[in-house]
Amino acid sequence: MIDERTDITVKKHLSTCIRYVKNWVTITQFLGNVELSDGKAHSIVACLVEYLNKQHLDTSRIVALATDGASVMMG
Repeated sequence: MIDERTDITVKKHLSTCIRYVKNWVTITQFLGNVELSDGKAHSIVACLVEYLNKQHLDTSRIVALATDGASVMMG
């Protein structure tokens, strides 16, 4: 789950959470906030993939994406 927002200092951030199943239990965990260079779709995707790789998460195993529905997140 991801959501982009702008803080009071006008810096853009991407909040990320992950949901996974471990021992037949569904777990939702906050991963972190990452500062974005801008709010464009390609910047968000690049930042997200880089962040997931730094966390040693295999992006080929992602099966869904949840956002707030904004066009930049879905386009």
